[in-house]
Amino acid sequence: MKPFTRNIALFIALTCALFIQKAQATHLIGGYMSYEYLRTEANNDKLYKISLNLFRDMTSGITFDEEISVGIYFANDDLKRHKLLTVRRITTSIVRPPGSEDCGFYDNRRIETAFYERTVTLADHVEGYHVYFVRCCRSLQNNLTNNNNGTPDQGQTYYCFIPNPALRNSSPYFSGVPSPYMCNNDTNTFLNRAVDPDGDSLVYSIVHPYQGGSLSQSAAPEPPVTLQNHWPIETVEYKTGYGWRAP
Repeated sequence: MKPFTRNIALFIALTCALFIQKAQATHLIGGYMSYEYLRTEANNDKLYKISLNLFRDMTSGITFDEEISVGIYFANDDLKRHKLLTVRRITTSIVRPPGSEDCGFYDNRRIETAFYERTVTLADHVEGYHVYFVRCCRSLQNNLTNNNNGTPDQGQTYYCFIPNPALRNSSPYFSGVPSPYMCNNDTNTFLNRAVDPDGDSLVYSIVHPYQGGSLSQSAAPEPPVTLQNHWPIETVEYKTGYGWRAP
């Protein structure tokens, strides 16, 4: 069966989807960002743990960055950057993509996941905070446009919203491996399950995925000093005949 890639961006719509050689920057297949409230400090600031899980197609030969830059922004009209975090890679591991055992394509496909994490203290802020990370590029996908030489040139933006820290909220997080591949004429069931540490109810939506980064400028741009020129977050460009309602 001939494989084709499936571009899925599952977003949790709650209060919470290195410049390297151009030919070697296409590897990302998905991931998610989350945060967890840990405790209240003596000065009433709140300590949070910011986590990021990324998944890559190992056939690209591209390894994960050892450190990434994550921006935290005031969720107000100015959208100014409050903090710039350097977040280290904690672990990497190889996982099997979910899918049909009858699809021989999976026998030659390997997916690696990387886990990034660090803590940060935030003062109470009524309007909350945006958390923002950008990385290029996505793996080759049949439904997205490429640059002129056919190389993928669309990246990903990972985003969370932290409401007023006084609420002491933790975000949901996905518990499985994203499924980037399907085989033609094959039937599968994919479980995209999330867990909320606070026990909040969850609502799932398929949305237009976020774009991010560019080989022509920077595959790993530093979070800007303000999000004003990046808000709303740019979304991916589909090929004719595809769209987020019909990925």
